[in-house]
Amino acid sequence: KPPTPKKEPTPPPQKTPVKEVEKEEPKEGEEGEGAERKASEMPQEEEARLKDDEFYPETFITKEVEDSVISRSNARYYASFGQESFRRYNLHYLAKDTILFITGNTYNILNMETRQKQVFFGNDTGGIGSVCVHPTRQYFAVAEKGSQPNILIYEFPSLKLYRILRKGAEKSYANVEFSASGTKLASLAGAPDYILTVWG
Repeated sequence: KPPTPKKEPTPPPQKTPVKEVEKEEPKEGEEGEGAERKASEMPQEEEARLKDDEFYPETFITKEVEDSVISRSNARYYASFGQESFRRYNLHYLAKDTILFITGNTYNILNMETRQKQVFFGNDTGGIGSVCVHPTRQYFAVAEKGSQPNILIYEFPSLKLYRILRKGAEKSYANVEFSASGTKLASLAGAPDYILTVWG
């Protein structure tokens, strides 16, 4: 009787290795998980390369903020009267007959001869902290209140946005002032950081 052949053991099934798929980072300008919403059409790298005589475009959004509980679209601005007399350094001359001052969440430019008043709303949610005028009266700065507020520098009388100073305060600015030469600007943050910054 011939011998019975030995049965070879069946090898265990091999597991197919799982290839880890790397998460594709969102491209610039795209939105998705991990993608930052851009608050403007101009990246900060490009902002840093602005020429001395170059301004931000009129459509530029300095900062995107969430709408309030009572939506801004449900109310229409009518008028503001007077100015906050208890606020220090709140009245500045932009010209011989033109003054700049803060009222609530607005800053106002008033021509005292013609009585024409221009009212501008702040770009943040907490109001306006301080304003100041350049020694040449060619520029003025608006320091805001909110989360990581900005300092916005405008040209006068064109009112074009000239520069944006960022990350100088956590919640508000208590005061801003140009140097006598006009080459620097000093800002003092409010609570909780109280940081004094000199911008050049």
